[in-house]
Amino acid sequence: MEPNWQQEILATFNWQPLLADIILAVDQTGQIIYASNRRNNPFGELFVNIEGRKITDILPNTKILNVLISGEPLVCPEIGPQGDRWAAHYFPWLQENKLVGAMAFFVRSESIAGVRDELEAYSLVNTMYEAALDDVAVGILLINREGKIIFANHVSLELLNLKNQGSILFHHLADSFPQIDVRRVLKTGLPSELKLIHLAEEEVFVRITPLFHKEELLGAAIKFIPKDNAERTELMDQLHLLTSRLDACKRELRGRAADQSPFWSVIGECGSMKKLKRLAERVSKGEATILLTGESGTGKGVFAQAIHNSSSRSEQAFIPINCAAIPENLLESELFGYEEGAFTGAVKGGRVGRLEMANHGTLFLDEIGDMPLAMQAKILRVLQERSFERVGGRKTIHVDVRVIAATNKDLQQLIQEGKFRLDLFYRLSVINIHLPPLRDRGQDVLLLVSRIIENLNQKYGMEVDGIHPKVERLFLENSWPGNIRQLENILEYAFNMLREDEFLIDCEHLPDEFCRDSKHSSRVCMVETIAQAEKEAIIRAIRQSGGNKKEAAKLLGIPRSSLYEKINKLGLKGLEI
Repeated sequence: MEPNWQQEILATFNWQPLLADIILAVDQTGQIIYASNRRNNPFGELFVNIEGRKITDILPNTKILNVLISGEPLVCPEIGPQGDRWAAHYFPWLQENKLVGAMAFFVRSESIAGVRDELEAYSLVNTMYEAALDDVAVGILLINREGKIIFANHVSLELLNLKNQGSILFHHLADSFPQIDVRRVLKTGLPSELKLIHLAEEEVFVRITPLFHKEELLGAAIKFIPKDNAERTELMDQLHLLTSRLDACKRELRGRAADQSPFWSVIGECGSMKKLKRLAERVSKGEATILLTGESGTGKGVFAQAIHNSSSRSEQAFIPINCAAIPENLLESELFGYEEGAFTGAVKGGRVGRLEMANHGTLFLDEIGDMPLAMQAKILRVLQERSFERVGGRKTIHVDVRVIAATNKDLQQLIQEGKFRLDLFYRLSVINIHLPPLRDRGQDVLLLVSRIIENLNQKYGMEVDGIHPKVERLFLENSWPGNIRQLENILEYAFNMLREDEFLIDCEHLPDEFCRDSKHSSRVCMVETIAQAEKEAIIRAIRQSGGNKKEAAKLLGIPRSSLYEKINKLGLKGLEI
């Protein structure tokens, strides 16, 4: 199949074809294999049907032959077949690192005002630029936005064991050097970190820097620093020493922060969370039992761990048990342990229960609202007497343990229904901390997103930068019925949907049902907000009018019949003035 030369040229040489009046491609023998006349055949009749002819038949003194010999690009003036002057750009044509021909892009001097002066200036600047890059002591590769190599200085050629840049020019970097990954830099426009890689026969440090012009990403510069260079090695050793010291300082700061406030693990900067963290840190120093309440997934377990870490018992064990996850017939033995022969299948020698494990430490009773009534009485005794017996045992065991309990149930409602003991409730709720749902925490959602992405990057070995602004808006508007746990699941789903070259979570990476639910919850929130505003306005108007509905309707600017309808609809019929 004949190649599509136009697509091939545009894909390989980017902008040059767009500036050219004439484009020629020749094979290794100098035979013309493609010719494109973009401006009314400026070469005249000699340009008609020239595929298959030698380039020297058209341009006897052409410099394109130099490119076929050297493999190096060339910019120079040319004399056309009719004695007219042209600016010529010659480039080697490479396939699989082999020189298979050359490309010529011609711009006629009179077709663009001042093109000759521009070409001379371009050539001068280009020569100075290349000389400057060749003079530096590091290897440099320049690539365009498509990841194709457009320049290599002499240091980089030496490191790559190449004689000239013609052998890699306009090749995709990923094809020639897969160990150098530029996708992230070209995708995000952010520089890479210094990295040690194996290149050819030695180790080199590599750093990739994006190149911009007027805020437009043009490509990237890849810098190679040979590891065995004495001067550079000394500098790199100093850099590593400074980096090690910086890491040590970071670890020390994290340690100090943990010593000063173990609540660093509780993400939240909204007013309510700051207040709760201050309260929790204050009560953590005491011995009172703490009850954590709030919807499922609000982070009660993290809060309980932070309270333990901030307490005088932090060096002792923190033992959690989920009262809802363990069958009723096993919960007692799990909590209190059992003696040998206590029941069929009991382990020889018996087993220590969670209460004994937590001795001198903290016992965290999660989902306490699901604990059976029979067990509630036994827990109440532990809280009152700090003692218990193992299942099948007679010896009373005394423990010094602090209890933190948590539930997403309404314990007052369970007490009314006879499903939870009132005396146990009072024993548990000496300190009651209610965690707000995620929908009421505003910008905390984005703080949690950053922490979760950081954890998922470690888990999956990825380098995801964050979420798209559209996803930010979606997250901030969502009602989050599953709270933080739902947020974690959504982000982990998105991680599994990302391609290798994607570093930002967009709407397309989120579950379809989540996007549908988000739109619905936004509409529901709007309706609820409007209803609440109407309710407050009606109450205010009725009170201002002294209970006179006619006057209240006038204040509101609505018919009296509409006012009565809204009073009934909003449940204000028995409103007291």
